[in-house]
Amino acid sequence: MRDDPIWVDEAIANAVHPDPYQRYAELSELVYDLHHPSQAFLSKTRPPLTERNPAVFWKTVSFILALALAAVLTRPIQFSAGTSCDRAAQR
Repeated sequence: MRDDPIWVDEAIANAVHPDPYQRYAELSELVYDLHHPSQAFLSKTRPPLTERNPAVFWKTVSFILALALAAVLTRPIQFSAGTSCDRAAQR
């Protein structure tokens, strides 16, 4: 289990970036990012809906499946001429 916050990896990767223009301009920026997650990191790492609120996710999936099932069950059954059901009824 990790003891350090997850945004520390990104702060270190930014500090040692191969392109010098992508690195921190000041040491104070690195120190701040090591202690606080940046807004870019927070917006990029938003957890998916299944982790944030699994109940809402499964309710939504169930509702969509219920609508699909209702649509399938309310369609009238259409037989084309010459199907096996028609032949059985003629005998």
